[in-house]
Amino acid sequence: MIVTLDLADGVCALELLAFQRRAYQTEADLLNYPLLPPLHETLPQLMDSGECILAWREDGELIGMIGTYETPTHLDITRFAVSPNRRREGIARKLLRALSNNHPIRTLTVSTAAGNAPALQLYSSEGFVPTHESHTAEGLPLIHLQRNATR
Repeated sequence: MIVTLDLADGVCALELLAFQRRAYQTEADLLNYPLLPPLHETLPQLMDSGECILAWREDGELIGMIGTYETPTHLDITRFAVSPNRRREGIARKLLRALSNNHPIRTLTVSTAAGNAPALQLYSSEGFVPTHESHTAEGLPLIHLQRNATR
């Protein structure tokens, strides 16, 4: 079931923080990049992020989440993860489509590590196209993608 998480609720935010640390550790290992920002985010930083979080829950357990930040021109996907033991079940796609259904007239943007093949494959299959590349301050290559409004 897809629900909205309230980051102003400390208990909810703490649950999300613990979840993202577990989920993003797999990506950090894949990329050999221990400096992945979600692994080092603090509870106050998360609670003050201004993001909207859609979550996938089953029997009360947080299984996946997608976070966004709204700008005047687009909706930026700022965080996106699925529990490592539940990947390849279509949960990420369902979350992305729920986001699209909630914001059909908004352009969506996202950035991901160039070495994150599973994420790039998902975004490509959902109509995202690369717009440009950049690097983190530590040199991790990033790919920025965009999908124009669907309606």
